[in-house]
Amino acid sequence: MPDVSSDSLASKDEMSASHLLAICRDGEQFYIHAADSVESYSIKSALQQMALARREMLQEVTTHLELQGYDCNQPSAETDNMNHWYHEAINQVWDFTDMTVLEKLRTLEADNLQLLIKRTRTASDKHTRELMANV
Repeated sequence: MPDVSSDSLASKDEMSASHLLAICRDGEQFYIHAADSVESYSIKSALQQMALARREMLQEVTTHLELQGYDCNQPSAETDNMNHWYHEAINQVWDFTDMTVLEKLRTLEADNLQLLIKRTRTASDKHTRELMANV
């Protein structure tokens, strides 16, 4: 796969970067909200760990992208339409002890992972591919 200059991202890589940033931001907000809404220590702890993982990913990805000149505060039009599930879920009351809800979360995370894998394989910049592969 040809590499583009490391000082700028190709358009396809920018789309992938926008999606990754959206998953991290929206996921962190959702998991913080979810953790605040449960009483079970073990479930709260698991949800807080998910939020922390998203925050750490966001920091690492943001640092990498900003070094390449990417404006991480300017989501693309595609990003605005992504991850509606997280936004809708924040506005609902969930019973995180319900296996159906936990299965929805597992499915959402698996879908996000598959999309990231696909986008990682098509990224043209070597450093971006490596970063996304490590997420």
